Amino acid sequence: MNEQDYQIFFSEGMNCLEKKNYRKAQDLFSECYLEKKNFRTNYFLFEACYRQKDFKEACRLAQEYLVEYIKDNEKLKSLLVATVKSKNGIGAHKLYLNIKNYMTVNEKKFFLDIIVNEENKISKLDSENLAKKLKYCGLQETYLQKKILQESYGLPLKIFKRVARKILSDENVHQFIRISILDDLRELEDEQEINYLSIDNQITKLIPAKLHEFEQTSVYAALKHEILSRQNDDGNLLIWNEVKLKLRLLYPFEELIISDVRNWRKIFLLDNFEDTLPKDQVLAKSLEDIMVSWNIKKNMP
Repeated sequence: MNEQDYQIFFSEGMNCLEKKNYRKAQDLFSECYLEKKNFRTNYFLFEACYRQKDFKEACRLAQEYLVEYIKDNEKLKSLLVATVKSKNGIGAHKLYLNIKNYMTVNEKKFFLDIIVNEENKISKLDSENLAKKLKYCGLQETYLQKKILQESYGLPLKIFKRVARKILSDENVHQFIRISILDDLRELEDEQEINYLSIDNQITKLIPAKLHEFEQTSVYAALKHEILSRQNDDGNLLIWNEVKLKLRLLYPFEELIISDVRNWRKIFLLDNFEDTLPKDQVLAKSLEDIMVSWNIKKNMP
């Protein structure tokens, strides 16, 4: 597509938007966006998707120029509405909390009201059914627990928090699911104390809002540097991805458990496994078993 064709497609896309032919506008702007990625085209493509209620695609597009959407109040309003309507109200709240410190008092109220107003449009019956699925997700196989967790992000914030807190001590909920929910509550700045069942099957009382971010710890940085600084980049990346997942299973106690990063190969990759302390052998075996159970995929028809 040359520049002249691009301008013709773009102009036709604008005409289609004005005439409310959103499907055609999306097709035209998509062609333009493939040829020349820029915020201007991205936004009109977002608008075309938004107007025909393809909210998930609209949100996906906005992520590519998120700063630009955040800088403009009208665009941010559209993005927050689209996020809730794409059944990710929890994502809308996370975005709001990430940027609210840069808002005025009136802006904080304005944007929070937008999210809450959209949440109030969610069917009460749908919310009850989804909350029930999340509450009893431990009865399902792992692959279904993953699916239910993603669906639960469509719940209103208060309901999500209430149910999520309860299942953090459920031994039947997969460890990765519990960790994901705990981190969700941290991002949502939840200050209510919860009972959390950790990898060693111990119940600990935690306040999510006071927890650290997983990727900001010294042990995370040390392991990442130790692994990725070695030669053989492709192999190192695979190793790091495995180690990162296993390290995450220790959250939020990873810095207490992995006090000496020099032992990471023994614990995370089972190198010279027999030379480790009995308690480390138990931990390494537990991590491996959890990883295997997490990666089992159900054969779908």
